[in-house]
Amino acid sequence: MMELEPRLFQLRFGGAIGGYHSFGESGPQMSEKLAAKLNLVPSLVPNRTAIDPLIEYITKLSMIGVATGRVANELYLSMTEEIGEFYEGLGPKVVGSSTMPQKSNPKIIIELRARSNQLRGKAAAVLIYPSPSHEGDAAVNRELAITLEETCPLALFVVAKFNSVLSKIKPNRERMKVNFLASHEMMATEGLMMRLASDLGRSAAHDLIHDLVAKAAQSETPFCTLLRQEKTVTDNLSSVEIDALMSPENKTGQCVEIAKAAAAMGHSKARMLLG
Repeated sequence: MMELEPRLFQLRFGGAIGGYHSFGESGPQMSEKLAAKLNLVPSLVPNRTAIDPLIEYITKLSMIGVATGRVANELYLSMTEEIGEFYEGLGPKVVGSSTMPQKSNPKIIIELRARSNQLRGKAAAVLIYPSPSHEGDAAVNRELAITLEETCPLALFVVAKFNSVLSKIKPNRERMKVNFLASHEMMATEGLMMRLASDLGRSAAHDLIHDLVAKAAQSETPFCTLLRQEKTVTDNLSSVEIDALMSPENKTGQCVEIAKAAAAMGHSKARMLLG
């Protein structure tokens, strides 16, 4: 949003058609002084038909809805009973479900999802507005004004609700561990393939792992057992190396480092914005 401000907050003060016809040669200087008083940037061409900055601004605000909606959707899915990796820490007095006592249906995340979708939709609305005529278009200007009046408070609400959601969402670490361990063998397939590729070639390694995965799915034999029974694998990987590649502790990749880097960048941006 900050890089948009110089294009958005411009003073368009040039008379009826933007040519300083009533001010003569002193027009541009007058515009510069007025812009300075209003803490705006003087427009190079102070016309009344340039609606692009407003459209860009509304579109940028709608992107907040895209980002928060993505997070809200992911959390909403993760709160389902089948996954259960997150829950809303709203206290014991909040009714989880009016009909099913064992359930704890999401509350605040629902509001965030709905509002985020509304905010995202503002981009679609503003992009279909007709271009104004060469002399300005009061109808288009009014449409933009109405959309702007709706979008700005909605964006503020979404940001505030998103902050509230983040403060109340709690992770269920035990359930995360159970879900992770349920499929950790399949998470090893990429690393296995790439390690075997150095000896077998990528295509051959891919086909080998693919066939073992399919065989495990069609039988009751675990993938790890089939892996250790496969001569092509044991000819190229030692038992210790297979253990390391299959170990659940080695399945997080660089996720911790990525999360810490993202958090550091977020804190840095926040400090910069707050001065």
